[in-house]
Amino acid sequence: MTQQRAHQRYPIRLAADVNTGQETFPARAKNLSVGGVGLELDRAIEPQSLIAISLFLVEDGIEDATVGTLDLHGQMIWIAPLDRGGYEGGVRFAPIQPAQTRQLQGFLDRLRA
Repeated sequence: MTQQRAHQRYPIRLAADVNTGQETFPARAKNLSVGGVGLELDRAIEPQSLIAISLFLVEDGIEDATVGTLDLHGQMIWIAPLDRGGYEGGVRFAPIQPAQTRQLQGFLDRLRA
């Protein structure tokens, strides 16, 4: 039986920064929804950890300097090693502010178009 997701995920390739409270390091977002993000990381983060994520939103592969990053908080739900090295994991976003929701939803709407 497959698990139904609450929110549609969109495949993406976005640069991201992850802050664990102990350190900040780069990561890559590989899918995105209004409820969470899939990340590729060079190190493991303990499941259930609370983290901050900055997503560098791009249009057609070009970062928009006028937009800035989308800064969100979330919880690392799962993490797994990749065969090629590094890790992948899923993050569930914590409740986000209306302005962040609009920015995220606008970006996802553009992906859909």
